[in-house]
Amino acid sequence: MQTAKKTEDELRHDIRKEFSYSEETDKDKIDSILAIKKDRYTATQAKKKAQEDLQNLQKDLNKEDEPKGKYSLDEIDEISALSGIPKEERAWVVKVAEAEGKKPSEVLDLGYVKTYLKEKAEEKATAQATNTKKGGRSATTPTPETIIAQAKEKGEPETIEDAEALAKAEMDIKIAKSKANRQ
Repeated sequence: MQTAKKTEDELRHDIRKEFSYSEETDKDKIDSILAIKKDRYTATQAKKKAQEDLQNLQKDLNKEDEPKGKYSLDEIDEISALSGIPKEERAWVVKVAEAEGKKPSEVLDLGYVKTYLKEKAEEKATAQATNTKKGGRSATTPTPETIIAQAKEKGEPETIEDAEALAKAEMDIKIAKSKANRQ
């Protein structure tokens, strides 16, 4: 509950009563105490205003953090339609939809969009097939000496298969040396 602001005369009366001052003899003391009370009141009001502003700001920030709510059925349809498209192509589909003035799910039925997406899928499949390690291997098996020489050039093996091949090559050389020493 907020009290009404006192007038200057009421404040002077309260000061005289509290300190047993006389208006005629203690006018300077009353004036200085009155100035202090006014300053204190102003500071208190400024503090209250700052606290209210801070609370309002916190409320506004909390409102922004609250979830907006559930998705509508249309939004779910759009998300579902775009989920079947590779991530790299979604931005292109959305741009086409904006240019056509349609929803992304509607644009997916256009012939040139289907063709573009199909070509991109084929390019990706071709690139993946080309980059597989099995596709690049030669028909001849390298000798243990070649494997060890390559390992010395490259440093540590990069894959488990390379490490296993290096270990096998080293064992083959040791076995070959031990057989040669027996003969």
